[in-house]
Parts: sequence; C-alpha cells; structure tokens
Amino acid sequence: MALPRRPPPRGRGRRYRDHRRRLYRAAAARVDDRLAVLRERLPDDVALVVTGDHGEAMWERATLDRRTFRDSRPAYGIDHGGTPFEAIARVPLAVEGVDVRAGGTPSLVDVAPTLLDALGQPEALATTGASLSRGVPADRVPIVEAARYGHEKKAAYRDGWKLIVSRGDDAAVGFRLPETPGAAATEAASPPTWRRPCTTRCPRGPTGASPSAGCRGWPSNDWRTSAMCEVRR
Repeated sequence: MALPRRPPPRGRGRRYRDHRRRLYRAAAARVDDRLAVLRERLPDDVALVVTGDHGEAMWERATLDRRTFRDSRPAYGIDHGGTPFEAIARVPLAVEGVDVRAGGTPSLVDVAPTLLDALGQPEALATTGASLSRGVPADRVPIVEAARYGHEKKAAYRDGWKLIVSRGDDAAVGFRLPETPGAAATEAASPPTWRRPCTTRCPRGPTGASPSAGCRGWPSNDWRTSAMCEVRR
C-alpha cells in the first residue's frame, strides 16, 4: 500500500539532516587522513586495497523508498540495511600495488580472488568472484542483496540498467544508470527483456520470516554480492 507523501523536513528535522551529513563527511575525511598516513609508511612491496561493505543513504530516495517498500524501523532513505539504492549499494575500491584491468562490473566478491592472484595462490581458497587482474566476465549480472529491514530486497545490474525487486512488497523499481561517474541514476522502466527474469530469480525471502527478520539464514549463492565497486587505481 502506498504511503502518503511526506513534506520536506523543516526546522529541527532539517537541522538534524544537515548535521548528520556533516558528521558523515567529517568521518570520511578522518578515514582519508589516516589512510594517507598509513600509505606513506608502507614499504614499496606492500599492496594496499581499500573498500567498504556498504555505503550510507542520506535521504536521496526517501520519498520513493517510503512510497514503494516497507521498512520495519521505519527509517526510509536513511542509514544502511534498507533498500539497496545507489548510495548504499555502490562503494569505492581503491587498489595500489596490484595490477587490475578496467572494464566490466567489479564487485566485492572479486577482492579475495584478486589478492590470492597477487600472492600467486589463485586456487588456495574457493571463491565466487573473479580476479580483477584477469578481468571480470563481460556478461556478469551482479546481484546486491541482504536487506536487514523490511522484506528482502535485491538489486540486479545489467547493460546500464538497475532493477530493485522486493517480492515481499510486490514491488520493483527500475533505474537508468548514468554514464558519468558520480551522477545520479534516473528512475525509469527497465527493459522487459530482462525485467521478468531478474524479478523471477529474486526469491521472496526466508521461509516463515517476518519482514523485520531481513535475510538472516538466507542461503547464499554464486551471484551474491554485498556491494558494487568503483575501481580506482
């Protein structure tokens, strides 16, 4: 059921929003400063890989989230653990000291095989990703999953499009991804040629689980990722 549109925050709500954004930017700047110190102290033969397990929503899609999906907190369009919009699903991946190939759609599942490849032990552990030193499959369709709040929500990426599906909410939202890094994705109907297969492949959620149970106990598979990555060298 669609919820009524909320007005923009005013007064204390706006001050809280602005203050939270400032705190987040300050925290990120602090991490950057400490990483710079660490990088200067590392020997030349040590590789450095920096990434994150999720991003942070700051009300970018709050109205759409509240209108379309259920959040058991409720906290629509804020924090992480909810609907995998780009602010949550896309994270940086900074690599230094390891040769990586640009192109394709990298994912966090690629970090382990990339490091194993760099160590000369590509078969040491069973992994589901691909070594970025060798490149990722051109036909990969990454899946972002594991919503903690509300019904399970998954996002699929393919051919410049993104589809967020929640079978528990009986809802799906498509986006056209921007060609310019950092630009916002545009809400749009995704191509029907792959909208149905992606919707069908995303299960409703754990059997018997309540919406607030998220995906605890969810059986993982080879397509599971916790985030998309933007590779930076």
